[in-house]
Amino acid sequence: TNRVNRGEGAAGKILVDEKFENDLNESMENIKKASKLLDENMEALKHNFLLRGYFKKEKKKGEKENK
Repeated sequence: TNRVNRGEGAAGKILVDEKFENDLNESMENIKKASKLLDENMEALKHNFLLRGYFKKEKKKGEKENK
């Protein structure tokens, strides 16, 4: 437990190191933003005239599989 309290090792770094905590929080925010942008891009692709047919076909296939 002394090593953890000093911030040594993986557990110590996670529990004690404030820079690591800040970096982890920043990484999580970046992941959330990237995920949201990906969702928006996928929604835009669904309405693109070149890809619309593909997404309609996949939706029908999914509905058939659910029955």
